[in-house]
Amino acid sequence: MAESDLAVRLGAAKNKIKEKQCRIITLCMNITKKLVGKSVNDTLKEIKLCEYAGAITYCSNVSETEVLQRLCVEWDEQKLNEWRGPNLDAADMNDDIAFEKAALEFGAENAIHINHVFWELMLRELFAYCHNLSVDYFPEQVDQNAQHTLQKCLFVCVVLDLLKATVIVDNKKHSLLPKKLLINNVRLQNALNEHMDIKFDIEQWRRPDMDDKKVFQRCGTMLQKEAMKCGKEFVKLHKLHKLRKRKEKKQKEKELQTQLQAVQEAAKKSETEELKAEDDDDEDDDVRAEKKDDFPVPSTPLQEAPVTAISNPSYTYIYVMIILVAIIAVILGVLLRFKS
Repeated sequence: MAESDLAVRLGAAKNKIKEKQCRIITLCMNITKKLVGKSVNDTLKEIKLCEYAGAITYCSNVSETEVLQRLCVEWDEQKLNEWRGPNLDAADMNDDIAFEKAALEFGAENAIHINHVFWELMLRELFAYCHNLSVDYFPEQVDQNAQHTLQKCLFVCVVLDLLKATVIVDNKKHSLLPKKLLINNVRLQNALNEHMDIKFDIEQWRRPDMDDKKVFQRCGTMLQKEAMKCGKEFVKLHKLHKLRKRKEKKQKEKELQTQLQAVQEAAKKSETEELKAEDDDDEDDDVRAEKKDDFPVPSTPLQEAPVTAISNPSYTYIYVMIILVAIIAVILGVLLRFKS
């Protein structure tokens, strides 16, 4: 086969690998989104909490396109850039179907070294989702222990359900979170350890007599024990939370009752003072009435004084003018007499 033809077929095979792996991851993403909500509500029911009906959603800010782009970049950097094609004999190398089949098998075998990119993102989003839910259920600082325990309990139970779930690819059933991926990918193990605050030390668990299936079972057992431990601890903390809430409610009712009594007493006191003031006013009116009765009432009504010149300013002015005119007339008469 010409080297140029091999390069073209190799490029096409690499694209086929990425296309199929992206299709699988898209299926896994859709299943995971549905499974997380159901798993969380089932866990809430088991630990005696009401089903969540708020606005918090899982993986709402994650773009599928962005996830697939990151996955393709990881494939190129970790495996495909250095891959020189399937190891086939000359006859199969010229067979397009055999070449593509071998390439897809290469992709399936190496997916456990690549798909941590997807699951790291899903687990980070799951951790944030569980945290936001726990804060929504227990927003007060005093319930921080219950909040943290609920968050861990929800997270561990969802991971257990993810390990049990399956996805159908090409009419074949596969594990949603494959056990080979869990026990062979250290980055995925580190992500689980970080978010669950436990220690998956799979490398130490590996012994010559322990195959992958037994290692996977040990992981599942460890998760189940952690889920039961968190569940029991949360139930205790939830009981303490409810007791505290009852006490706070009784204390609040007592304070409201005290305030109500204080208001009623103040109103009663104010009413008493108003009644006393009204009684004092009535007594003052009676005293004034008694004093008025002590004065003699005249037998005849008082007559109005006649209007005189003195009492009326207009008449006074006329009288003064008449007197002045008379005086002037007398003076003129005397002067005329002296002249004559």
